[in-house]
Amino acid sequence: MERPWSSPNMGAHANWSAVDKPHYHVAPESGWINDPNGPLYFNGTYHIFYQHLPGSAQWGFNLVWGHATSQDLVHWQLMDHAIEPTKGSVDNDGCFSGCAAVDTDGTPCLLYSAVRLRGSTAAGPLPPSECDLSLPFIETQCIVYADEPYKDLRLPNWRKSNVPLLCLPPAGLKLAGWRDPYVVGPPVRHPERGWTILIGSGIKEQGGTILVYRSWELAKGWKLAGELCCGKKEDGTGIVWECPLLAHLEPLDADRMPAGYKHHHHQNEQHHHHHH
Repeated sequence: MERPWSSPNMGAHANWSAVDKPHYHVAPESGWINDPNGPLYFNGTYHIFYQHLPGSAQWGFNLVWGHATSQDLVHWQLMDHAIEPTKGSVDNDGCFSGCAAVDTDGTPCLLYSAVRLRGSTAAGPLPPSECDLSLPFIETQCIVYADEPYKDLRLPNWRKSNVPLLCLPPAGLKLAGWRDPYVVGPPVRHPERGWTILIGSGIKEQGGTILVYRSWELAKGWKLAGELCCGKKEDGTGIVWECPLLAHLEPLDADRMPAGYKHHHHQNEQHHHHHH
């Protein structure tokens, strides 16, 4: 079977058609892969990004954002990495998960959690104690922009902003993590609300939580609006809720309900009439 996707360096891999390589699932040429990040449909092209560690078969720091594009969700082309760590910066030791969005001016953006290890002193000072989560790494929320997005619809080039979206987690909340920004939706549907992002988090000794931030602009001005919901220790739902996501679902009409649901509902009606 012919592999339906290609990559710039495929010729260098003699064994690329080996049977154990996926045919329809997006995968890097080699190395570690985890979370899918920022699926995006922009001007007729599909994009998927993913957590990737080249040259390793297991998770570690220094993660990059892999990138692949498609016209039909079947034939994929691997692109150069969309985001890579910048030494001496807040993402010195990795570019963790996040999402994709299109800014109000039509520019595609990627939001991600930048990570630097506590020992990476060249990457900047430690946060003030009231904002220090005492983790082995320090998290910052960042944004990158597609360079000349209308020149090449595959969006091969991305440019980091010099200014983080959010430099520090909220003070004094005893958070167990602060990562994976997710844009709930552009302000088209609710212009009066502006932009909203979720950030995965958790409260030590309590449970997971999702922080909600709001801003009138995608690139700056973010303010904590509160918590979407919180877990309890006894629920056993985990210490940190990573990669939060909200989807807008339309309610199903009665005639589009699953067959079993309709039958059950009908039985209940009969039961109800019987009692009256």
